[in-house]
Amino acid sequence: MDRKIKRLRIAHKKLGKTNLTSMPKVSQIMNCNLEESSLESTDLVQLTIKHSDLTKINLRKSRLLHSKLLHTSFQTASMNYSTISGGSIYRCNFRQADMECMSLQSSVFNETSFDGANLRWANFDNAMFQKSSFKNADLSSANLSNARFLDCTFEGATFNYHTNLPFSYDIAFEKGMILKEEF
Repeated sequence: MDRKIKRLRIAHKKLGKTNLTSMPKVSQIMNCNLEESSLESTDLVQLTIKHSDLTKINLRKSRLLHSKLLHTSFQTASMNYSTISGGSIYRCNFRQADMECMSLQSSVFNETSFDGANLRWANFDNAMFQKSSFKNADLSSANLSNARFLDCTFEGATFNYHTNLPFSYDIAFEKGMILKEEF
């Protein structure tokens, strides 16, 4: 009898430096170490990731649609040209992550760190951030105009004249943001 796996759950595994791009649809990743693994160019719909270490993971050109990310580290992850859309992200770590040209549309981020992250040309359309940190993040040419920020920290975050901010330059300077002039 031929049985197909519809949705796969990965729990309590250490799969560092593993290519996971050809796996069947994953529904849950719980308490896993996927450090330096690859999920490049994958469509991950309604995925739940809890209490996992995805440090240095390759998620370039991937789509996380309507997913839940909880207590997970994406530190120094490669997420260029990826999408996190319609998701719920709680207490995740995106420190030093490369999120250039990423779409964070219509997602809710709570107590999440983007400290030192590369968010150049990122799209924050209709996203909501609560108690999140953007210290020393690069927001050059990013679209933040329709995003909402409640109790967020922006100290040392850089932006340029092409960045669409949801507040005035005066408020950006009050928050400790730095205007980076590019030629």
